[in-house]
Amino acid sequence: MRRGSAPPPATYRLFGARLRTAFPFSTPLPRSDGPPHLEFLCTSETSDETLPPAAFSSAYRTEAGERALSVHRLAGGVLMRFAGLADFELAPRRILCRCPDPAGRRLLVELRLLGPVMAVWLELEHCPALHASAVVLGGRGAAFLSGNARGKSTLLAAFLAAGHPMLADDIVAVERGERVWRARPGYPQLRLSPAAARRFAGPHVELAPVYPGFEKRRLPATATPGGHWPRAAPLGGLYLLERGTGGEGPSCLPLPPGQALIELVRHSFAARVVEALGLQPARLARLARLVGEVPFSRLLVPDGLDRLPEVCGTVEADLSRPRRGDG
Repeated sequence: MRRGSAPPPATYRLFGARLRTAFPFSTPLPRSDGPPHLEFLCTSETSDETLPPAAFSSAYRTEAGERALSVHRLAGGVLMRFAGLADFELAPRRILCRCPDPAGRRLLVELRLLGPVMAVWLELEHCPALHASAVVLGGRGAAFLSGNARGKSTLLAAFLAAGHPMLADDIVAVERGERVWRARPGYPQLRLSPAAARRFAGPHVELAPVYPGFEKRRLPATATPGGHWPRAAPLGGLYLLERGTGGEGPSCLPLPPGQALIELVRHSFAARVVEALGLQPARLARLARLVGEVPFSRLLVPDGLDRLPEVCGTVEADLSRPRRGDG
């Protein structure tokens, strides 16, 4: 971005925080009033500071042989180095991105910021980030956990098509309020496979790819009947998605607390980075409290987009059941 070409700073809502930045997002982020919790800056200026040894290095390497991601502890926070792209310096009230070509790599910088960078920042702020999607049903949040390409965004799209508002996709940030656990709102956009995008956006709607050459498409929640829920919602249930086979129908089966905790750890965002930074004991304590206070079920999802309304009905019925401590 050349000098003078950036838009004026604005404040957005993102994962429960007010983010102040002049970065030109392509993802639609809701605007917000009030003082910011966090500032994001992107610059082409480099730093000559010598980094300490990496606390974490990813197993993946770039074509140049570099580790795709390395994470370093700094005196005032954490640095995440994405090889060939940028360094992100994370502090409690500021994230600074140093990118040699911020204009040419803008979309990749945005993808990293809205994904792993914000997930780590949330964890540094003692807010667990789950690899999940979430919808609001009757004023309560339901979060769906799974690995990549396992159907959590597609199930969320089915709920939006039925008129229920989206809470978050890909990252669901959870926090303990005064009396209940809450899920924070993400940003109003889903990432869907081409088949799911065609199903829920209609055949005549052109949807941009998440990034040029990527298969997944962007679906704005504002283009669906459900829209986007703008504030934190009490968390009514957690669901681990499992794909069904044959003629099985959708079903919910409660998970024992020990197994539920294992699944929460497995489906946490940036889990290995969190462990390398020494945050795992405190995170485990929070997740153990979460599974003790919020129902966690295994949700069997039959194959086929046509079966998703049945799955939505199963979740609605499960979430509406009286719970211990309700009322």
